[in-house]
Amino acid sequence: MKKYLFGVILVVFFCGCWFGFERYFAPTVSVVMSTYNRSDLLPKAINSVLAQTYDDFEFIIINDGSTDNTAEVLKKYAKQDSRIKIITNSPNQGLITSLNKGLDVARGKYIARLDDDDMAFPNRFEKQVAFLEANPDIAVVGSWVSPIGSTHPYSFQQETDPERIKIMLYLGRVAVSHPSLMLRRDFLNQHNIRYRMGYEAAEDRPFYGEIISAGGQIASIPEPLTHYRNHGSNNPEYYQKQSVNTRRFHVAFINRFFPFNISEPFRKCDLLPKMIVANKTKKLVDQEVLEDIKFDLCGSLQSERVQFVHSFWEDTMIIDNTKIRREQGDVGVITERTPEKIRLKWDDYGEETFIKRQDGIYYLEGMDK
Repeated sequence: MKKYLFGVILVVFFCGCWFGFERYFAPTVSVVMSTYNRSDLLPKAINSVLAQTYDDFEFIIINDGSTDNTAEVLKKYAKQDSRIKIITNSPNQGLITSLNKGLDVARGKYIARLDDDDMAFPNRFEKQVAFLEANPDIAVVGSWVSPIGSTHPYSFQQETDPERIKIMLYLGRVAVSHPSLMLRRDFLNQHNIRYRMGYEAAEDRPFYGEIISAGGQIASIPEPLTHYRNHGSNNPEYYQKQSVNTRRFHVAFINRFFPFNISEPFRKCDLLPKMIVANKTKKLVDQEVLEDIKFDLCGSLQSERVQFVHSFWEDTMIIDNTKIRREQGDVGVITERTPEKIRLKWDDYGEETFIKRQDGIYYLEGMDK
């Protein structure tokens, strides 16, 4: 009996040591990438990970039943760098299954995503790890993305504030680029969050939805840290599936606010007023941010519309109390208003004064008549 108990104690001791050892030596970051028949673009994606300034990572690549020479490419890289771990599907099982396999085997404190046709900037992991370490309340951080070979960000997915990112998802807009994500693994495991089957070509929407529903905050670093390849090589069937599954998700998600029929048009300026009313009791999002977004995107029926002329543009300004925005998008607040002039402070740059002339149009102060 004593020998038996001693043996049990030894087993428990060594198991505890092993798990402690494994956790102690686990990498900080697990990079998860799925690939399928992209052996021409895959090396650039892999090289961008191996060239990171932050090198404490494991690199999990799922070869999803490729029929080209992807296996040979991966074998060569795995021989060169022991951080690369290959998982092979046979036959092809699809992106959702492959990504979930990567999440299941990841050991890092953080999980970074990258697609097999995109490229990470060299300092991406360094900046995202630093951000998550400094912001323990954030579950997921993305970044702006730019075209291959450029550091100028795409015009889409440039939100950074977690509350605006959340609200935009309700409005049918994904405000953070999926291949740019870095996530807390413990948060995903604690809430049993994985990519949801049945949402092929739109797997990021319900993934974000589950994170938000679990109380997770999603932020984005306001600079491009990932090159996104917008090559449009997918067939029409892919885009049709994406459209159907995207709408399925957003209809279900907006039902958190109020009943929404799948046949109804998904118009943000119809949805926002209803969301504002419903949120007063449901409190799903920040009310002030919700109202600001409504003004930014739609103005209001009471909004005053005034013509402005700047040195670089002419535009209609929409004014609602002290809030002001251009129809083309720039937002600010009025700091002073008299019958002769309007002084405003832009959100993204400094103050400017516009003088009203006889034609009723406001011209930038100092402009030649």
